[in-house]
Amino acid sequence: MFLGAGYSLAHEKTPLGAHSALVEVYPHPALLTLLNADYRIPYKVTKSGKLWAGASPEQRTANLLDAFERILDGLARHIDNIPLRLPKPQAVPTLSHLKRYEDALDALVCGWVGAEYLDGRARPYGDETAAIWVPTG
Repeated sequence: MFLGAGYSLAHEKTPLGAHSALVEVYPHPALLTLLNADYRIPYKVTKSGKLWAGASPEQRTANLLDAFERILDGLARHIDNIPLRLPKPQAVPTLSHLKRYEDALDALVCGWVGAEYLDGRARPYGDETAAIWVPTG
């Protein structure tokens, strides 16, 4: 349907900033750039048991909210007036309650990457058929 509407998948040969392209994004590589990190950002709710094995649900909640806050602060350097408000740890009834915030952050990261692509500040990782786009910093 996108092809029929004039949109193709952006790949390594697509001119940077092309308006008629679909840009594929994986949030985590973009987060590494956003937060100037060398290694995985621990923010996935479903992986919190592996990330913090042996930690209580309350501690995992606090760890996730800390990571979410870092991501939100990083995004706020590029996006004005983000209306996402994170809950206080004591207001989180279960870890699964945090999934909606993880998803919202992922969506914001994808939007940020799209804006960076349009402004000519992204690079493709892929080939002539497909690519993942990551901001250049």
